[in-house]
Amino acid sequence: MIEIQLIAQACLADVRAGHNLTKVLAERLQANTREGDRAAIRNSVYGACRHLGFLMFALDFLAKKRPAGVENLILVAVYQIEHTRAANHAVVNAAVDVTKRLGHEKLAGLVNALLRNYLRKRDAIKGAAALDETATLQHPPWWIKKVRDQLGHYGDESLGQALLHPNLTLRVNVRKLVVDDFLETLEREGMRCRVRATQGRHKAVILDEPVHVRKIPGFTDGLVSVQDVGAQSTAIRFDLQDGQRVLDACAAPGGKTTHILELADVELMALDKDKERLGRVRDNLSRLNLSCKLKVADAS
Repeated sequence: MIEIQLIAQACLADVRAGHNLTKVLAERLQANTREGDRAAIRNSVYGACRHLGFLMFALDFLAKKRPAGVENLILVAVYQIEHTRAANHAVVNAAVDVTKRLGHEKLAGLVNALLRNYLRKRDAIKGAAALDETATLQHPPWWIKKVRDQLGHYGDESLGQALLHPNLTLRVNVRKLVVDDFLETLEREGMRCRVRATQGRHKAVILDEPVHVRKIPGFTDGLVSVQDVGAQSTAIRFDLQDGQRVLDACAAPGGKTTHILELADVELMALDKDKERLGRVRDNLSRLNLSCKLKVADAS
């Protein structure tokens, strides 16, 4: 728990300072961090960002003034109390230890007091938060106004949808596997799912409960990929034919690139201006045993 909080609060601090979350996690997650801890860190950071409106409200309720050095740690800890299975005492004790490891020994008592005070007053805090739009809709006021102005009475529903965990949607490589056969495999593995048509005979498979990709049958063998329903419908609409030349002008991380190559024998050029992200396209091509021309370039 200590290592999870230590890295998660650092990631949250970076994101609140304006850095890209994906890059922050890639930089902060160390190679020697255990796989289970990496998942918990990602969950803590994504969750704290998703619920930042309430977390900031709760922190303001507890203490209008607090040292900036421990603010992100407290936000992560409150998220863990509310949205993870970790025992409350374990979260609080870990936060105290992390405070000391950050070099703020004198603030350890304050962190302990604030978190225990949150546990005592959580019902009152939630009651007060229910009357605050930023705390309930979990978005900054300027964005709430913008969405409402553009979507009218659908605005609040859209804001609420943005807070939900995304489904884990799979794309079956139809060159190697029949969708119905894959569904039978999932059923044998006890993985419940539903199917959604993307266009014509093509179907996306949506898992009821997300799992790590290594647990998905056939993933490492290149039989399936993770790709949402909307993205899966893109390549299908091209009416691809063998022998065509195709340009993917903004290719990373390679979902549509690989889908195109699964659908037809085309000559494909994949561009991306970010060399590091283009490496993810190469990794996906390798897993699926596909190939195309890769180039670091700005299509504009």
